Amino acid sequence: TVHENIEKDPQKLVEYHNQLDLLRSRWNIDPVNVIADKINNLRIPANVIMKLVIGDFGSGRCRLADLLRENKVHCFDHDKILDKRITPCNMKHTGLKANSLGIAVFSQSLMSVDWPDYIKEAKRTLAKNGYLIIAEVTRTLKKSDEDSQGEGRLYKLKEVLENEGFSLEDEDPRDRFTFITAMKK
Repeated sequence: TVHENIEKDPQKLVEYHNQLDLLRSRWNIDPVNVIADKINNLRIPANVIMKLVIGDFGSGRCRLADLLRENKVHCFDHDKILDKRITPCNMKHTGLKANSLGIAVFSQSLMSVDWPDYIKEAKRTLAKNGYLIIAEVTRTLKKSDEDSQGEGRLYKLKEVLENEGFSLEDEDPRDRFTFITAMKK
């Protein structure tokens, strides 16, 4: 799995994020910025938003934590080689207490074949009526005949969310990305 490979060689995570940074420089929008804006513009009072605890699943360089400094942000990734704030883990087992988050975020981090287990962990850690915000490349959400590693690998995402007890609040396609906001029932 991705987690086992990175445990063996954390430099692979650095290489991946170096490549991602090159791609990011060519994007019209950055998903992390959009997610931070979505959090800051939730339909709840700003003083409540600042008190929400956020779990950033696949945090990479912890950019969301940098953008949302007033919030407590738990950063999870496969290794802490990118940032000392990261709790290294397989994101299907973060170690957080149940119902401890107000918001769970996946920004282009539903990658392994066990990504549905990441959603289950987000559900476990989210409080009732907690928000799940996902950003993915739109083509990964569309059904295709290609194998599970290629285009369309997340086309069952909405079905998984529904089966896990999330209600879809918003689906927002922007540029090459789709942003999904769901709420834990």
